[in-house]
Formats: sequence, C-alpha cells, structure tokens
Amino acid sequence: MKKLNSKVCFGLFALMLAFSLKFYYANASSDDLNWILKPTAFIVESGTDLTFVHEQGTGYIDKTQGIIIAPVCSGVNFLIVSFCMAIFTGLSVINSIAKKAAWLFFSAVSAYLITVLVNSLRIVASIRSISIGNLITEIPAGILHKLDGILIFFSMLCVYHFLMTKLLNNSITKSQVFVPALWYTVMMVMIPLVNLMFRDSSAGFTSHCFLVISVSISIGFLYLMIVLLKVLEVKSLLILFRKKFPAIVSD
Repeated sequence: MKKLNSKVCFGLFALMLAFSLKFYYANASSDDLNWILKPTAFIVESGTDLTFVHEQGTGYIDKTQGIIIAPVCSGVNFLIVSFCMAIFTGLSVINSIAKKAAWLFFSAVSAYLITVLVNSLRIVASIRSISIGNLITEIPAGILHKLDGILIFFSMLCVYHFLMTKLLNNSITKSQVFVPALWYTVMMVMIPLVNLMFRDSSAGFTSHCFLVISVSISIGFLYLMIVLLKVLEVKSLLILFRKKFPAIVSD
C-alpha cells in the first residue's frame, strides 16, 4: 500500500508540473520562454548558415531570410509529452522513494535536453523542406511543415522511450510499444480537442488530427516491428548458444 501511495503521489505531482507548464506556456511571451528558445536558436544557427538575433516580444529572427523562432516553435508541448512519458515509465518499475525523486529530476532534465535537440533538428529540417516544397507544388507548405514536425517529434519520442526503458533495465513488451503514441495523441489531439470546446473556430483541426493519428500509427507499427525483430534476434541467439554449448546450458 505504501509503494502504491508513493507512486500515486509522484504521479500526481508529475501531472501537476506538466499542467502548470502547459498553463505557463499558454500565457508566456517569447521573453518568458528564452530558457528554451535561446539554446534552440544557437543549435539551429550552428547547423545552418543563418544568424539569429533576439528581438524582444518576438523571439529569435534571421533577418536575411525572415525566419523566426517564436514561442509557437519552442517545442514546449514535446517537452511536456517527453517528461510525462519518462516519469511514468520509471514510476511503473521503481519502488524506492529516493529513486523515484531522482528519476523525477532526471526525467525533467533529460526531457528538456532532448526537446532542445529534437526541436532544433525539426526547425533545420523545416528550413530545408522549404526548397523541397517549392519543387513539390502539390503539397501545401503548411501541410509539409506540419508533417515534418509530426514525423520528427514522434520518431524521436519513440527513440526516447526506447532509451528510457533500456536505462531502467526493463524489456519492452508489445503493449508498451504504443506508449509513445498514447502520450503524443493525448497532447496533440485530446487536449486541443478540449480547448476547442471553449473556442468558436475549429478550422484545420480535422486535417491536423488525421496527420497526427496516421503518422503516429505508421511509426508506432514500425517501432513494434523493430522491437519484435529484436526479440526474435535475441531468441535466435539463445537457440544458437544452446546448440553450440549444450553442456553449459544443461548445467
């Protein structure tokens, strides 16, 4: 009962932090988000020939090409998803209260670091895709930009889930494979759906849902195939080992 209570308390505390960050983000200016925009702009600048300048109230701007890294490009939603997924993945297997506290801190730090890196990659990819979009006129620029984000964010969320699970020395089951898809869908579909209840306009939401769900399912099944192949590979190696060294196995 004590272990269960500690898991519930840590889980509720983690959700409180996540909702607090979501509320903060919804009302934050670019200056309020400088803690995540600045390192993102630095990495994007390092990976491109762009030069970003901080402009108060707007974000980071490259004035030669008119590219802006604004609050909407901060990746805070991905940070919230990553943090929630990491902390609850750990809480399911960690029993010690001290280790739970350490894992909470580690989840927050690692989620922040991976968000900055992945979001920087997404922005660089979006910049590169502008030229591709000019060649592929059949795909609207907005759809291509959104598709870039979903593909990169969700793929990296699966990688992050894999790394966190391995760090916990835990094997990934078939059902756990869809954990990233569950968290990503909640953040990118369910929460916006709740927000729509308090707004008059729902323009573009249907296409947004279709992209998120279709890409998540596709990558989710790819992740499942990779995990299954890894399991089969391990089983094959065990069978081969038993055939080669039957005396060791029998002992």
